[in-house]
Amino acid sequence: FYAGKKIPGASAPSFQILGDDYAKDFRDVFYAGRKISGASASSFQVLGNGWAMDFRDTYYRGEKLRTN
Repeated sequence: FYAGKKIPGASAPSFQILGDDYAKDFRDVFYAGRKISGASASSFQVLGNGWAMDFRDTYYRGEKLRTN
């Protein structure tokens, strides 16, 4: 649940709150209750102040930043 609403597609048994409005289950990563498309749950980590990263991308407040 996020803000009192069930998160669609989230797996309750493996769900973890990571902080800074980020959460994950065994396969997906979520920000403020919505899935972050393409984020890797196995390598995802919260850096703080809205920043996070996985093995290939960096995110700010749930949005993937463009990389060149």
